Amino acid sequence: MTDIVHLVATNEREYGWSLRSPQVPGLAYGRDTEEQLLAELEDVLAFAEAPDGPRQIHEETRHVSPEGVEYVVRVAADRHPDRADVAQRLHAAMTDPVQRANLLDLAGHNPGSEHLFIAVLGDDRIRWIHDQLDPHGEIASIIVAIDDVHIWHTRISRNLTRPDLVELDELGLGLDSTITEAHAAVGQTQRILTFA
Repeated sequence: MTDIVHLVATNEREYGWSLRSPQVPGLAYGRDTEEQLLAELEDVLAFAEAPDGPRQIHEETRHVSPEGVEYVVRVAADRHPDRADVAQRLHAAMTDPVQRANLLDLAGHNPGSEHLFIAVLGDDRIRWIHDQLDPHGEIASIIVAIDDVHIWHTRISRNLTRPDLVELDELGLGLDSTITEAHAAVGQTQRILTFA
């Protein structure tokens, strides 16, 4: 199986767009617009000696809650309508003070104290999320639609050691498990799944 090169393009608001990748250490690139960023993408990746293989672009948007808490929402730029729907449901939940507090309280903090939310689908593999995260330690709250109205979320980390982390194998899960399988294993508890 060819490894996917995950490219994270972040809308930094008034500072333009930035690009980074867990598979390309040291890649830190920015432009004023997303169009400029994407137009130069192949040249930048060649210069950074990015590995060959399929590329998956993820778009991130930065937000600040009314309470001043920073969070980021990441959506794969595959334009899958269900993935975009999950992100919209998250945005709707963030408008309600009680739901927002619950989501932000259960989300993990990353360097820079931001909360990372990733919109996922039930058939996405945990490996797909794992490979998006910083190999030096990162935590994300994954959001998935579980019916026509509700979302479910749990936290997933990579290379973090904390007492509240539950190893994937303790739940009978592995990197090739789906998000639907993770939901069934974790249930409504908000444990953090972790993997090396």
